[in-house]
Amino acid sequence: MLNGWKYGRKKDEKAKTQKYLIPYSQLPEDTKEYDRHTIIGKPAPKDNPEGEQFGYVDIVKIVGLRVVKDKEPSRVVGKP
Repeated sequence: MLNGWKYGRKKDEKAKTQKYLIPYSQLPEDTKEYDRHTIIGKPAPKDNPEGEQFGYVDIVKIVGLRVVKDKEPSRVVGKP
């Protein structure tokens, strides 16, 4: 994995283990929701319409970049 991280039963910064290094389909729903909000942002709370939390995609657009889908999916691969 990237930078030496591997699956472990709990997160341990020193040992570089993390329990969420599993296929996305196997992640708990609350973790998937957290990941989705990180990318697309969170809607504003009903009592605070100005309180929208931006995600990475919004920030990319604000600085004038575009997000486009690859023709062929690309993958991050480990170092040889």
